[in-house]
Amino acid sequence: MGPMEFILIGVLVLLFALMIFMQTRRRKTMVAQQNEMFERLRPGMRIKTVAGTIGRIKEIREESPHLKTILMETGTDKNQSYLLIDMQAVLTIVDDPFQATVITEETMKTQPALPATTSPEAADGQVQMSDAEAKEFVDKSNKSRAKKNSK
Repeated sequence: MGPMEFILIGVLVLLFALMIFMQTRRRKTMVAQQNEMFERLRPGMRIKTVAGTIGRIKEIREESPHLKTILMETGTDKNQSYLLIDMQAVLTIVDDPFQATVITEETMKTQPALPATTSPEAADGQVQMSDAEAKEFVDKSNKSRAKKNSK
């Protein structure tokens, strides 16, 4: 084997080591962010699970030093359900009031006008609409819903 093969093998080993280092570093950052979110959880907060279920924390239980569970309340006042989930199943804290808002004619009358923007700084990258855009969206939705119902 000549010196070129040794250099090539050395470069490949360095690239492999760099790739492993970067993956480990990214994983540590993600775990730190997740642990910080778990520490912020309090009863009354709205959360979303990895399965997509959205509910309100009723109680946080520490079953053992390594197992914490959450009693989560879902549903409406008349039809409430309770789920006991592992804390690791929490995906995010849902604290944005516009995240679960359905735009209707009544909502447009009571909510203040929102600037039309899609910047990541505004509402975590969610699209926000002005009153005129929201009214147009509602009109289109109602027309398509009426068309589906008439079939």
